[in-house]
Amino acid sequence: MTKVLLVDDDIDLGGFINMALTSLGYEVHFQNSLTGINGVIEDFHPNIIVLDVEIGKKNGIEEAKNIISCYSGIPIIFISSHTEIENINKGLSAGGVTYLKKPFDIKELEAYIQRFSYSSPLENTVMLGFYSLELCNQNLIFKEEVVKHLSPLEKNCLLLLIKKKNKVVTREELSKELWGTDFSPAIEDSLNNLISRLRDLIKKDTRLSIKTIKFKGYKLEFQQTILNDVPHTPSIES
Repeated sequence: MTKVLLVDDDIDLGGFINMALTSLGYEVHFQNSLTGINGVIEDFHPNIIVLDVEIGKKNGIEEAKNIISCYSGIPIIFISSHTEIENINKGLSAGGVTYLKKPFDIKELEAYIQRFSYSSPLENTVMLGFYSLELCNQNLIFKEEVVKHLSPLEKNCLLLLIKKKNKVVTREELSKELWGTDFSPAIEDSLNNLISRLRDLIKKDTRLSIKTIKFKGYKLEFQQTILNDVPHTPSIES
């Protein structure tokens, strides 16, 4: 069953959406504030989040950036009566998959939920060799053992390296992705320390290594070998 986390400070509208989605077979958690949102995500494990742009005095788009930094595998649909193109661009730039204008037909919302929600927890897991990275809860797992609950910075850096495995990821790319700024000497030490921690975390699989490409960046190398006594483990495609 698809789980929908609905956050809207309009109790009447939120209650209606909750009831309508529930009647369509979705499991819905509705709340009218952002209080404890990370805890709710951890406990409820939603397949998708429907988030109002204005929630009391809080800006849903700004809050979404924090959510995405921690749970990048969970899609976010923004809903709002503010239809200015500037707001729409901000929502999509923040990482939302779509921006739905109020009022909307519940069938329209359902169509977006069906299109963007991941259908099972496995789709929220990135595989690499004998490691798996759970995007929702940020756990790095070696075989069946949790190696570490990663920080958002560690998770996002490792995810970028995995997505571009066996290719160079430049320091500029990492700086933009992780800190939202151009690479500079001011963040060089932080980046080096981050890479050093990730090297230590993935050392249990000897096929994996993070190489430093001098003056350029880093490359996650994955040497795929045939091991007769080990079952095949799928890995994410570049």
